[in-house]
Amino acid sequence: YGSWDEAGLPLTFADGSEISKKARKQAVKEMDKHVKDHTEVEARGGQTYVQTVEKELNDFQEQLNHATASSDEESA
Repeated sequence: YGSWDEAGLPLTFADGSEISKKARKQAVKEMDKHVKDHTEVEARGGQTYVQTVEKELNDFQEQLNHATASSDEESA
């Protein structure tokens, strides 16, 4: 993008042409969703919550890898 408004939403493309009303509306929608999601994460504990979810995800991935390896050994 070439320029942004005070809220950080794009006004023009890199070539200087204005973004369409439809593209602007979509950008507003995406920003609103981001703000809502960010607020929710902060309410749940911010970075601590993110680290907890990342740990759970890593644990699930390890379990999946272990189960897949066990399944591969049984079928060999």
